[in-house]
Amino acid sequence: MALSLSAYTYPFIFPVLMGIHLVAGSLAASVILMAVPLVLFSALNPIAMVLVRSNEVAKGDAGAGLVFFVSTLGSVLGVIATAFLLIPLFSNTAGLLAYALVAALTSLPGLWQLDRMRDKARRALSCSVVALVLSIGLLVLELGFPKVRFVTAEGIVWNLMEERHSIFGTIKVVDRVDGDNSVRMYLTDGLIQDMVLPDGRSAVVFTYAISALLNQYATDARSLLFLGLGAGVVSQSFPAQSYRTDIVEINPNSLDIAKRHFGFDDSDRKVHVQDARTFVKSCDGRYDAIVVDLFHGDGVPDYLLSREFFEQIRRCGTDGVVVVMNLLIDKQDQRTKDVILATVASAFPEVGFFSDPDDPADVRNAFIVASNYPPPYSNVGVAVPAFLEVGLKGVLRSGRRVDRTDFVGTLPLSDDHNTYSIVSAGMNMRVRKMLQGLLPAYLYKS
Repeated sequence: MALSLSAYTYPFIFPVLMGIHLVAGSLAASVILMAVPLVLFSALNPIAMVLVRSNEVAKGDAGAGLVFFVSTLGSVLGVIATAFLLIPLFSNTAGLLAYALVAALTSLPGLWQLDRMRDKARRALSCSVVALVLSIGLLVLELGFPKVRFVTAEGIVWNLMEERHSIFGTIKVVDRVDGDNSVRMYLTDGLIQDMVLPDGRSAVVFTYAISALLNQYATDARSLLFLGLGAGVVSQSFPAQSYRTDIVEINPNSLDIAKRHFGFDDSDRKVHVQDARTFVKSCDGRYDAIVVDLFHGDGVPDYLLSREFFEQIRRCGTDGVVVVMNLLIDKQDQRTKDVILATVASAFPEVGFFSDPDDPADVRNAFIVASNYPPPYSNVGVAVPAFLEVGLKGVLRSGRRVDRTDFVGTLPLSDDHNTYSIVSAGMNMRVRKMLQGLLPAYLYKS
């Protein structure tokens, strides 16, 4: 019963708690979600020992050994089932409801003993039957209606077009319609990763900034490698007849979503469904330009921010390779920026940094251009929607060669000692706070 109610109420309770305080809200949400089931399930061990003893199966340990063996085996199987079945195939809500359904089913054999039960046992069994019915009903609703239409008080219409679950997170495709203006969003775990206008053009600055930096600094590039696909908008802007293009994406759902909802065409470019770290480790050094756009949720995974990783990227390219990287920086957090620059500079002699100083957001996109030699420059423009022109010009004008004296004493991240998740914790908190409330509550549900 508690699991079913938690699964139903958490999409409405969690945004409220998140608005109060991210850390305290997460702790309170965990208590609301799991405290009652964990306490009740923990109480089953002594009850099971009493039952084992009453059936005269117990030996010298009073049945404790058998009970804890079965309990441990169940925990192991539960972790395997969750990691390889529930998480890849179902939403968190559906997973909780499935657990509630199984828990309720285990109590149903008691119906055959109903006439011998005391009043408390009968009431407990009645709760299990109610939980069973509730879980089945909510599970049918969760699985049977993948598309959702929601209208806010401001008259904005949100259409959830598709939802995909995997061990790499939950992808959602959402159309936001505000009168005559509409945009299609690509969300990962409730965070906006890309937005596209009805004509297929991106609605965010960073996609044009990546394209512009490639055009300006990788002027002679003919072979491109994109680490990270997302909605596929950036890589699609480079015609296959002019470039040999390879794309690496760890989530197979991303490729299918990009093709179905964002017009991505992979017939003339090769997509490798693989981890970026694994791919660049065995790369053959043939790429003239490499784009690193490896966001997962609100940041770059720390194992993709190390000296060894960027050294592998450098070997993956030609001697004149130009690397363009998209990342987030925080005005309030110089240390995170310095750590990233020191890490990239430990692998590449030439590093340039770009970030619009007039962007009012505390946390904003920044771009790094890295190479073995000072890259050539060509003032090649990029077609951009009018409302993004100022932002793109701000990014391109901000470029400067990184002075290594700016971060003297800052150790680069390495595979042996990678503290990025600790260093960037404050920035990630501010990202979450900044993104809070941009979407209706039900879209944060995963």
